[in-house]
Amino acid sequence: MSEKMKSVNEPRRDDGAAADQARNNEENELEAEQESAAAMDADVPQPPGADQTTEGQPS
Repeated sequence: MSEKMKSVNEPRRDDGAAADQARNNEENELEAEQESAAAMDADVPQPPGADQTTEGQPS
C-alpha cells in the first residue's frame, strides 16, 4: 500500500486543531458583534433641525 493511501485511511489527528479553529471563530464573531453594538450605540452627529419631524405636514 502506498503512503498516500495510508494517510487517507488513517483517522484524523487534528481534532484539537479543529476545536481551536472553531473556538477562534466563535471569539471573532463575538468580538464583531460587540464592536457592532458599540457602533450602534455611538452618538452620530445630526444636521441642525434633525429633531423636527415633517411627518404629517403638507409638502
